[in-house]
Amino acid sequence: MVTNKWVKVKASMGYYKYSNGGGKARHSTNEKKISKYNKYFDDFTDRVDNMKSIENNTLRDVIGLGLIEAAIKMGKDFFLANAKNLIKKFGKGLPIAGLAIALIEYNYKDDKAVTAINKIPGSYYKW
Repeated sequence: MVTNKWVKVKASMGYYKYSNGGGKARHSTNEKKISKYNKYFDDFTDRVDNMKSIENNTLRDVIGLGLIEAAIKMGKDFFLANAKNLIKKFGKGLPIAGLAIALIEYNYKDDKAVTAINKIPGSYYKW
């Protein structure tokens, strides 16, 4: 968990932790402030951190797939041709399946993060 810096995910969620305790939890245009850390805030921040990790790993995988495809199209080198055949043979469904699993996991974590932020004591306010 990071302190004194916003941690945001693409699902319009994020948190800000003060180094001396307390912080803000944000979902869409709603925000909750707390004066000291509690288990509900910690649960929310853990879920947001997990979602951030999924975003970063998925982006890396997608970029990697794009670079492999671009490299295959660029050259006609013998080793590159072997790599192309290997990818065709073994890698057809694996990257897409991995991305689909990541999307399902991301949606699951998103649902749990919404549940966690709703459990944080206090009322929402618009920011």
